[in-house]
Amino acid sequence: MYKETVKAIREVASYCKQNGQSFRYETGQETPITLIRAIQDVGLDNQGVNFDVANLILYGKANPADAVDLLGPYVQGMHAKDGLYPTDPKNLGKEVPIGQGKVDFPRIIQRLKDLNYRGAVTIEREISGPQQVEDVRAAKRYLEKVIG
Repeated sequence: MYKETVKAIREVASYCKQNGQSFRYETGQETPITLIRAIQDVGLDNQGVNFDVANLILYGKANPADAVDLLGPYVQGMHAKDGLYPTDPKNLGKEVPIGQGKVDFPRIIQRLKDLNYRGAVTIEREISGPQQVEDVRAAKRYLEKVIG
């Protein structure tokens, strides 16, 4: 199905390009090198990556601090959330508040700064209710210190 998928992505990304838009992939369900392969096989210059750092951990696909070395040039957006690697092969890892998981935010942010990344860092917390609000506020304070 890979060739058919690349063809479909190329069609959608071409349509986006005609509209002056970029087509973004979100990290998580594939390894970083597989994502780069797809980007290269699609072959258009309007492709980029929404670097969801926790998804790489939650799906057990990569350490995001290492993945930024591969994906960094393609990063056009970043979702800031944290997580733990899966321990049960039938389930994803667990999302946790930023700073309580395996994402090395200081290393990732520094590497993105080194690459001159100037895009958004969007805090994402996939729960609801008052705890979500508190976690987002705490994440904002944490990330402001890390980003500087």
